[in-house]
Amino acid sequence: MIIFLSIEEVVAAHYFMMKRMDDTAQAGVKNYSLLDSAVNRPQQTLFGEDAYPTIFDKASALLESLVKIYCFHDGNKRTAYLVTKSFLMLNGYHLQMERQFAVEFMVNIAEGTHSFESIATILKDHSVVR
Repeated sequence: MIIFLSIEEVVAAHYFMMKRMDDTAQAGVKNYSLLDSAVNRPQQTLFGEDAYPTIFDKASALLESLVKIYCFHDGNKRTAYLVTKSFLMLNGYHLQMERQFAVEFMVNIAEGTHSFESIATILKDHSVVR
């Protein structure tokens, strides 16, 4: 059974990360509808089948949505990384990326450099079973 994060958990992760980065003045949800869409995207189905069948497809959907939709005032990429790492951890995987690689990966996703499939592949390649 897949464990998904709730909107409240994602918001809590956002505030935690912003506080840790000493950037609470810029913290907060800009658009709850967009946040809802991003957080629930990994759970979508199509004709009764999972739209994102693998754990890494689901993680890719979550990460891509949180990075590109900009549902927070600031810290979207940082929050997206933390939430995706948490999602994978809850589901038995440990995401391991060097800090600089992770930063560049988030920026590249925001710029549209990576396809959905390549995001899923990179997440899989940098994850180990816990």
